[in-house]
Amino acid sequence: MSDTSTPPFDYTKDHELKPKEKVFVIDPNGYDLWAGVVQSNENGKVAIHYPEYPDEDEVIEGDAQKRILYNNRTNSRIYNNQEMKREEKDQPDSEEEEEPSESSESEESTEGEYKPVNAPPADKDSKKNKKKGKGKKNKKGKKDVVRPRPEGARSNPRRGAANQ
Repeated sequence: MSDTSTPPFDYTKDHELKPKEKVFVIDPNGYDLWAGVVQSNENGKVAIHYPEYPDEDEVIEGDAQKRILYNNRTNSRIYNNQEMKREEKDQPDSEEEEEPSESSESEESTEGEYKPVNAPPADKDSKKNKKKGKGKKNKKGKKDVVRPRPEGARSNPRRGAANQ
């Protein structure tokens, strides 16, 4: 996450941290922000819980308390921008992992050219499987269709029709 300069954090002075208050904590690297919740603020020690990373909970004391930022608009924007950058970095990694598997599949297809002539192609099998599942989708959401009554049809039988 580290850029060339420190983001313009909004340091709120004279703010008393209360338990269960949402705050942002500056990473020791000085750039990244992490969302946390104050668990306690006693004797100059602030216990912070990170909901996304419960194993990383920490107690901040002394001068390190300058790392704790009040949850305001400026700091929220910085945090959201950093989260977007983190997600962008994670997505290319997953795509890179998929690329080698595609190349290995292409290698297998070149090696397997000796398939029997009568074997059906794999594409036809996948089409059959797709057709099987089509009728099963969205049956819950369908409403009963109300159609008009045919001409001459009655809603109730005539009286005495059974006696005739």
